[in-house]
Amino acid sequence: MMSAENSLRCLADSLKNCGAADSSLIYTGSLCLGFKVKTRELGRLLPRICEHSDCVCIGNSYREIFSEHGKVIIKNGALKILSSH
Repeated sequence: MMSAENSLRCLADSLKNCGAADSSLIYTGSLCLGFKVKTRELGRLLPRICEHSDCVCIGNSYREIFSEHGKVIIKNGALKILSSH
């Protein structure tokens, strides 16, 4: 079984060139990776996201809600920081 940190790094590797913007890492009892992508890209990305995630929340305000109720660990550029470059 893969650790949460390893899953997060695999997700970041998978998404690092997907055009995601404003990625952040937030702790809300578990690690949450928040980012913005164009709606038309979501269908292509969702299988990758689900492969490396226990839960997926889609919507405009989840990042802000999680940031408000959790602890922001990486405010910007989380995908780049977490990926193996």
